[in-house]
Amino acid sequence: MNRLFSSASCSALLAASAILFAPLSLGPAHADPAPSGSFIVPTGETETNPQAVSGTDTGLIEAGGTLETDGDDAIVWDGPATGAGIVITNDGTISTTDRAIDTDGGVSGTFTLKNNGVIRSDDDTLRINDAFAGGKLHVINTGEMTSGEGQVFDLNKATDSSAVVVIENSGSITAQENDAIRFGGGAVTLINSGTIQTFSEEDRALKFDDEGNIENVSTF
Repeated sequence: MNRLFSSASCSALLAASAILFAPLSLGPAHADPAPSGSFIVPTGETETNPQAVSGTDTGLIEAGGTLETDGDDAIVWDGPATGAGIVITNDGTISTTDRAIDTDGGVSGTFTLKNNGVIRSDDDTLRINDAFAGGKLHVINTGEMTSGEGQVFDLNKATDSSAVVVIENSGSITAQENDAIRFGGGAVTLINSGTIQTFSEEDRALKFDDEGNIENVSTF
């Protein structure tokens, strides 16, 4: 049974989270991402080195190209975006045993993700890991975004009142074992004409994990 949110059904559910404790595991060694900079993964090629972006960097995975990492985030946003911001365009495949896109440290400015291909991650597909003061996340998804154990969008820590999140989905957003989208605070816009779903009976397609985050939402 899956929890489904589609253009025909629009509901946001608030549920308490469960806290699970597991034995400490060192896990695989993690490689440092490449120094921040623009990158291209050409058609027919597979890039296995994690990428880092900041400033006005751009990233392009061409159709038939693959960015694939094992034990590392595929793309790390590790510094403020400036000017027109950072733009990542995926026309191919992003696949990782960790997170597809994550932040490192305090980030701000505009980050745009245009996904026309496939993004698969064992953990969160996209995580904002700080309060996101002065930050704007704009996602345009016409393809497939799928997470395993994590959320597709983990925005729980993006709680600053100045944070802006815009998600336009005409493709599919699917979580296998968690919430599909976990919201934070600030100004949130969700435009959905596709499918947002979770296959976990204990989780939700759309969720506010913290009651305090609801109080920090300026618009929804």
